[in-house]
Amino acid sequence: MLKKEKNKRVIESVDQFYKFNHINSEKYASDQMEAYRENKTYDAQIARADLEEKVGCWIERFNESEREYFFSLFENYNYISENEYKHRIWQLSEAIYEELEEKQIAREEVLFVTVPSPKGVSCGGDQLRSHLLCANLDWGMDKNLIIADIEKMNLSLLVGKKAIVFIDDILGTGFSIRETIENFAEYCGEKILDDYLIYVTGILITKRAVRYLSKKVRKTKVFQLQGEKNSIKNCMTGGYIFKEEEKRKIEKIIEKYEKEIGIEGEKDFTMGFGKCKILLSFFYNTPNNTLCSFWKCTDKNIPPFPRDKDRRPTLDIIRKRKKRNTDNAYLKGCFDTYENV
Repeated sequence: MLKKEKNKRVIESVDQFYKFNHINSEKYASDQMEAYRENKTYDAQIARADLEEKVGCWIERFNESEREYFFSLFENYNYISENEYKHRIWQLSEAIYEELEEKQIAREEVLFVTVPSPKGVSCGGDQLRSHLLCANLDWGMDKNLIIADIEKMNLSLLVGKKAIVFIDDILGTGFSIRETIENFAEYCGEKILDDYLIYVTGILITKRAVRYLSKKVRKTKVFQLQGEKNSIKNCMTGGYIFKEEEKRKIEKIIEKYEKEIGIEGEKDFTMGFGKCKILLSFFYNTPNNTLCSFWKCTDKNIPPFPRDKDRRPTLDIIRKRKKRNTDNAYLKGCFDTYENV
């Protein structure tokens, strides 16, 4: 593919990504000062120039005859911007409250329990707790209705409550939220939980997590929005992105590239953690359940949506590439000038 044609294909793919996610790229900036001065939203992950550059670098990793499969994945990639995140949390909490109110349970009688950071550092739960509170300030929700750390919780917070909602941003395998439920039961006393209606939910949920939690966690309802609006699909589901008859062949090709970078000692992120095979990023991070080709930075892979520790090396590579391209353009200009003398 010629360079001009390749750049055109990248632009087309980025346009389709914006369309799929209902994102107006003109409203986003990759520079904090530009965002402030022009009243835009700062999000370096989806600002057009940066995203086109990252996708252009990323797609070069794949054989030319196989690139269209990865363009198709990118064009069906779920990106949850901060604005979308706020709306989804409000929509989810409203739906939960409406169902509970039918059971004569008031909003102030509902306790939300979030997944704590396993290492005691910043995590996605911080965003969830903050936005959950902000989404419900209009009726008077206060911070005592959201549990951040079970081990520091005062049991008096259970007094007057009738329902407990365990919530996370993404329920991929269901493992983390199940562990949180078990830790909560151990801390509070398992028999105590019999006195409450127990829900478990997420901003997005895989069908795999629904099956797992329904089977493994007793007396618990996995709450899904009507029409499964908070459901996220396995990207290799036949008929979703790729035709049923082509799915197996294409999955083998994608898995080939995933295996090149997905294994870290005993950890295997090939096709996403737990083989979840999802395509998802939040404005603050990318879940490891996502295909690792989209977030894992290596000497072979420059991802469009790097996770935490992969962000800096990805940015460094992009900057070096930009500098190299600028230098090459300068040299070419010099040679052209010399030849015309």
